[in-house]
Amino acid sequence: VAEKINARGLERQKGHIGLRNVDSILCLHYGEEYGVHVERLEKGGTKVTLRLPCREKRNVEGINC
Repeated sequence: VAEKINARGLERQKGHIGLRNVDSILCLHYGEEYGVHVERLEKGGTKVTLRLPCREKRNVEGINC
């Protein structure tokens, strides 16, 4: 399942619409290096990573980019 979600081609057209939409929007807006990545963990469970750009504009709630 993780491979289908991570694929950015026609093979992921069925299922997981929400994750696919989020990934597509991030990729289109910010570039191919950004989006959603899903991986299965050996000990069980799933790790979902959202890769987003960080702009150096201001310090919001103590977060510096």
